[in-house]
Amino acid sequence: KEVVIAVSSDRGLCGGIHSGIAKAVRAHMATVPEGTETKIVAVGEKARSILKRQLSGSFVLSASELGRKPPSFGEASFVASEVLNCGFEFDKATILYNKFKSAV
Repeated sequence: KEVVIAVSSDRGLCGGIHSGIAKAVRAHMATVPEGTETKIVAVGEKARSILKRQLSGSFVLSASELGRKPPSFGEASFVASEVLNCGFEFDKATILYNKFKSAV
Protein backbone atom coordinates (compact mmCIF):
# COMPACT_ATOMS: atom_id res chain seq x y z
CA LYS A 1 0.00 0.00 0.00
CA GLU A 2 1.23 3.46 -0.91
CA VAL A 3 0.16 7.04 -0.39
CA VAL A 4 1.15 9.79 -2.84
CA ILE A 5 1.24 13.29 -1.38
CA ALA A 6 0.85 16.03 -4.00
CA VAL A 7 1.94 19.46 -2.76
CA SER A 8 0.75 22.56 -4.63
CA SER A 9 -0.98 25.80 -3.63
CA ASP A 10 -4.52 27.04 -3.15
CA ARG A 11 -4.31 29.81 -5.69
CA GLY A 12 -1.97 31.44 -8.13
CA LEU A 13 -1.54 32.22 -11.77
CA CYS A 14 1.30 29.83 -12.49
CA GLY A 15 -0.64 26.97 -14.06
CA GLY A 16 2.55 25.20 -15.11
CA ILE A 17 3.43 24.47 -11.50
CA HIS A 18 0.06 22.93 -10.72
CA SER A 19 -0.26 20.99 -13.96
CA GLY A 20 3.32 19.75 -13.52
CA ILE A 21 2.47 18.32 -10.11
CA ALA A 22 -0.69 16.72 -11.51
CA LYS A 23 1.27 15.26 -14.41
CA ALA A 24 3.87 13.84 -12.00
CA VAL A 25 1.11 12.22 -9.90
CA ARG A 26 -0.52 10.64 -12.96
CA ALA A 27 2.87 9.39 -14.20
CA HIS A 28 3.64 7.93 -10.78
CA MET A 29 0.24 6.24 -10.57
CA ALA A 30 0.88 4.65 -13.98
CA THR A 31 4.12 3.09 -12.76
CA VAL A 32 2.67 1.55 -9.60
CA PRO A 33 2.59 -2.25 -9.92
CA GLU A 34 -0.85 -3.73 -10.48
CA GLY A 35 -2.44 -4.92 -7.27
CA THR A 36 -0.83 -2.17 -5.18
CA GLU A 37 -3.45 -0.08 -3.43
CA THR A 38 -2.48 3.57 -3.90
CA LYS A 39 -4.22 6.62 -2.47
CA ILE A 40 -3.64 10.35 -3.00
CA VAL A 41 -3.32 13.16 -0.46
CA ALA A 42 -3.62 16.63 -1.99
CA VAL A 43 -2.07 19.54 -0.14
CA GLY A 44 -3.35 22.61 -1.96
CA GLU A 45 -6.56 23.26 -3.83
CA LYS A 46 -5.06 23.52 -7.33
CA ALA A 47 -3.63 19.99 -7.50
CA ARG A 48 -6.80 18.56 -5.99
CA SER A 49 -9.05 20.21 -8.55
CA ILE A 50 -6.91 19.03 -11.48
CA LEU A 51 -6.56 15.44 -10.23
CA LYS A 52 -10.16 15.10 -9.04
CA ARG A 53 -11.35 14.79 -12.65
CA GLN A 54 -9.43 11.61 -13.41
CA LEU A 55 -8.53 10.10 -10.04
CA SER A 56 -11.50 11.01 -7.85
CA GLY A 57 -11.75 7.54 -6.30
CA SER A 58 -8.13 7.59 -5.19
CA PHE A 59 -8.29 10.52 -2.75
CA VAL A 60 -8.03 9.78 0.94
CA LEU A 61 -7.36 13.32 2.21
CA SER A 62 -7.28 16.88 0.92
CA ALA A 63 -5.89 19.92 2.72
CA SER A 64 -6.26 23.55 1.74
CA GLU A 65 -5.76 26.96 3.32
CA LEU A 66 -2.14 26.06 4.13
CA GLY A 67 0.90 28.01 3.04
CA ARG A 68 -0.49 31.52 3.12
CA LYS A 69 2.62 32.43 5.07
CA PRO A 70 6.11 30.96 4.60
CA PRO A 71 6.14 27.22 5.42
CA SER A 72 6.50 26.35 9.07
CA PHE A 73 7.17 23.23 11.07
CA GLY A 74 3.73 23.55 12.64
CA GLU A 75 1.93 23.27 9.30
CA ALA A 76 4.18 20.41 8.14
CA SER A 77 3.59 18.47 11.35
CA PHE A 78 -0.16 19.07 11.06
CA VAL A 79 -0.21 17.62 7.54
CA ALA A 80 1.96 14.67 8.59
CA SER A 81 -0.32 13.95 11.54
CA GLU A 82 -3.43 14.07 9.34
CA VAL A 83 -1.85 11.70 6.81
CA LEU A 84 -0.86 9.24 9.53
CA ASN A 85 -4.35 9.37 11.08
CA CYS A 86 -6.41 9.34 7.87
CA GLY A 87 -7.43 5.70 8.27
CA PHE A 88 -5.40 4.37 5.33
CA GLU A 89 -2.57 2.10 6.48
CA PHE A 90 0.36 2.42 4.07
CA ASP A 91 3.86 1.00 3.74
CA LYS A 92 5.30 3.67 1.47
CA ALA A 93 4.76 7.41 1.05
CA THR A 94 5.86 9.48 -1.93
CA ILE A 95 5.85 13.27 -1.80
CA LEU A 96 5.65 15.12 -5.12
CA TYR A 97 6.36 18.85 -5.13
CA ASN A 98 7.88 21.52 -7.35
CA LYS A 99 11.30 23.10 -6.99
CA PHE A 100 12.18 26.47 -8.48
CA LYS A 101 15.27 26.47 -10.66
CA SER A 102 16.57 29.88 -11.60
CA ALA A 103 17.73 30.48 -15.15
CA VAL A 104 20.40 32.83 -13.81
